[in-house]
Amino acid sequence: MSSVVVENAVTGTLICERTVFPDMTVKQLQDAVQSALQDSGSAIGFGKITLLHEGSFLTVGGHTLEQAGLHGTCLVQALQCQRALMAAACDDKHIALVDSETHLALHSFVAHSRAVLCVAFAPGGRFLASGSQDNTARIWEVSQDMPCIQVLTGHQDAVAALAFTPDGGRLLTGSWDETAKLWCWEAGVCLLTFSGHTKSVNSVSISSDGRLIATSSNDETARVWCSEGGNGLLSLCGHQHFVVSAKFSQDASTILTASLDRTARLWDVKDGRCSVIFAGHASFVQHADFSWDGHLVITASEDETAKIWHVSGVCLCTVLGHDAGHCRELIHAAFGPQDQMVLASYGGQIHFWQQAASASEAPRLLGTTALRHRCLNGVAYFWPGTDA
Repeated sequence: MSSVVVENAVTGTLICERTVFPDMTVKQLQDAVQSALQDSGSAIGFGKITLLHEGSFLTVGGHTLEQAGLHGTCLVQALQCQRALMAAACDDKHIALVDSETHLALHSFVAHSRAVLCVAFAPGGRFLASGSQDNTARIWEVSQDMPCIQVLTGHQDAVAALAFTPDGGRLLTGSWDETAKLWCWEAGVCLLTFSGHTKSVNSVSISSDGRLIATSSNDETARVWCSEGGNGLLSLCGHQHFVVSAKFSQDASTILTASLDRTARLWDVKDGRCSVIFAGHASFVQHADFSWDGHLVITASEDETAKIWHVSGVCLCTVLGHDAGHCRELIHAAFGPQDQMVLASYGGQIHFWQQAASASEAPRLLGTTALRHRCLNGVAYFWPGTDA
């Protein structure tokens, strides 16, 4: 029996002192530190604890303290870090939170009076926005209690899309009332309304510099707007069915759209020209997104597959959703850090994949989260250190 003194690695303040036994694991010590931080009110909501001893990280949670090199009375430093989180918008009025690293469901709560259609994390991961068929958007503080800190009212129909500005100070919403709105969400004030679509707005996106806004709609178009004055700049025409997502590239030079016409398209922001068509899915394409370096595109379809494409339009790989246990069509696909992919199905399953080293190799399934909420409408991510 010995003791471990744990101090904050940043401030040097004492967190706790624990009597430990030789068979105590690193994970058990992490849990004890987490409990001490919660008792003192210093814990980060859904944070995780990283321990250091003599300058080395204690990374293997299953190791005993003795195996980790802790003998007798010793000093350990602790870092609090935000977890990588995924939020899922559910048909049953709930929001579900998932740890994107461990693939464990962390928490779910009733968020709205009707179905939740969309979610989005603010930069830094401290706040989460949600939109619903109850015609409101809500802002939640990301913590164990998930308190609602703001309700935005003004749309005349369901709020189906959300995006925070890069500085996190404003929120863009898209609605079935055919408009998008830009809000100072802390004050609850609508700053601008973007009108021009003739049917429901399905998705919204903000360029990395915050100057441009993209929207997509059931009127079979996507539009580009000025975020300052709200004036329309471009109308992207060419899809033959509802346009269900639109996303800026990192440099804001192109926009990627997905449509129920079974294709995704790449558009030049300067002149609105369609430069690439991604064709090959057998059913509706529900979502499309860029890789972090902008060289690849991923699409999710109701044909129960996701496809990875080179931005030139060449299909590199097809991931069969049903092989991983998807029970219904895919609604979302995105790239994560370290060459990971995340696929989500309407049926409530979320699958985490590792991309292959080369296009000739199949991706590897890392883990699956099966939510008890069977109907998902959208997902959002917070990856610490990336604001993606």
